[in-house]
Amino acid sequence: MNLLAIAFGALLLVALLTGKAYFRGVYSRDEDPRKYWTIVACYATLALAGLLMPHVSPLEGRRKGEGASASSWTWPRFELPFGLLTDAATRLAGELEDGAVRARKAPDGRVIIEHLPKASPEGCADDYRVQFSQASSLVIWCYTAGNVTSSHTTTSHLPAVDVPQTWIVDKRKGESLFISLERRGDRVVLTGVR
Repeated sequence: MNLLAIAFGALLLVALLTGKAYFRGVYSRDEDPRKYWTIVACYATLALAGLLMPHVSPLEGRRKGEGASASSWTWPRFELPFGLLTDAATRLAGELEDGAVRARKAPDGRVIIEHLPKASPEGCADDYRVQFSQASSLVIWCYTAGNVTSSHTTTSHLPAVDVPQTWIVDKRKGESLFISLERRGDRVVLTGVR
């Protein structure tokens, strides 16, 4: 059993015994049953994932660099219903991972991803800026009336996609971000952002 199973198993037990679930606030089983049971279902799903993860074999083709050690593989991406517990950067990283799979299968090894951020959960409702840092994090800043309202960051895209340089792109509300990926040998490389 791993930490994920223990933590979410404990949260599940507390929620069922007390009738209160915790996620950005407290939700009572009696006052808001729909949110309460949704959170409890997420606890149960994550606890189950924690129990199953040690039994899942590594994904082939997802190693960072050639000759990578056995410790460099990544777990499959688990997504909860309705995008719960995600943010703007994590969702974009997921699209990059899916795009890398498509680029590996494409006859010419090229794919263009069109990304339009969602406002919820934890996303951008108005203008936004995306930064892909060279061999590092992906950052999304959300703006309203020229002021930063939130930012989101992740590195979860790096096992699937190499980022050879830094790109920073500003977009207005409703504008899509276009990301070019290209297969190079056994790796997929981010080749352009507009």
